[in-house]
Amino acid sequence: MKFHRFFVKDSLAGAKHILIKDADLIHQVRNVLRMTVGGQIVLLDGTGREYTAFITDINFRGITCDILKSVKSSTLPRREITLAFSLIKKDKMEWVLQKGTELGVTRFLPFISDRSEKKGFNRERSLAIVKEAVEQSQRASVPVVREPVSFEEIFFECRGMDIFLFNPKGQEVSTETREGETSACLVVGPEGGFTDQEIFIAKKQGAHISSLGSGVLRAETAAVVASTIFLV
Repeated sequence: MKFHRFFVKDSLAGAKHILIKDADLIHQVRNVLRMTVGGQIVLLDGTGREYTAFITDINFRGITCDILKSVKSSTLPRREITLAFSLIKKDKMEWVLQKGTELGVTRFLPFISDRSEKKGFNRERSLAIVKEAVEQSQRASVPVVREPVSFEEIFFECRGMDIFLFNPKGQEVSTETREGETSACLVVGPEGGFTDQEIFIAKKQGAHISSLGSGVLRAETAAVVASTIFLV
């Protein structure tokens, strides 16, 4: 039997009971789903575990639950992927966050490159989009969303990972790499692409200059295609 799944802000490790005070969650459970005492839901705390909870009291102030059991989620991504993407227009960036979350991206790392379309970034709004996508896709872990960094800082943030910078003139990603389970950082540029200087820096830092095919993709499409190649 499948239950509705919801995220809570606090860790549930070792908990036997929980009082949920999140107004949005209360509204969804009480008014939208019209659940009552005796109903069961699954709670997620972003750690990769799922907690089956039994509702013992529910009103407009809060939802009280007993934790019945805790299991490791079977929906965890098979590998850790950091998606580093150049800041793009708001609606396109939100689409990247949504689809990347559904695919299983572990961390979003926005960055400012020489040809970035914009400089601003609303992290609070981005976190809300990611949370919504997590619940929709039934993931048990919440991707990390970082504040924007400079292009050069990507390589410090992704140290120890295999780094793939996507450029039309790069090499095709091998089947072995695509199907592997090692952590990787995927770097996708803006609409205008990376400058020669940025590609030079990436090579110097040991990044693989890779291709997503013969066509030229929009920035948001490239981000989702790259994530798909490494996660699906």
